[in-house]
Amino acid sequence: MAIAKPLAAAIVMLDGKLERVGDSHPPAAADIKILVATTAAFTRDLDSVRAVTARSAAGWSRKEIKDREAVDTESATVRSDLGLPKPSGLETANL
Repeated sequence: MAIAKPLAAAIVMLDGKLERVGDSHPPAAADIKILVATTAAFTRDLDSVRAVTARSAAGWSRKEIKDREAVDTESATVRSDLGLPKPSGLETANL
């Protein structure tokens, strides 16, 4: 839980930088906007982690996994748009 707040803040900072990349690379701009919207959902998950109880943990976890997978998918699309290679190493956290 201690990592949730700094991770959410880092994602917000990255989103701003990605939007500026979209300004410089118009072909990627639309997909970057989709990625930023997708990361916003994931950031909301992180922001809500403090409210998770034993009773709500399974539902929260399912939503977090779904949103994180969506971020991974959109991230791969943006990387491709920008001519970047697929990430190596970890299968998730493509950003």
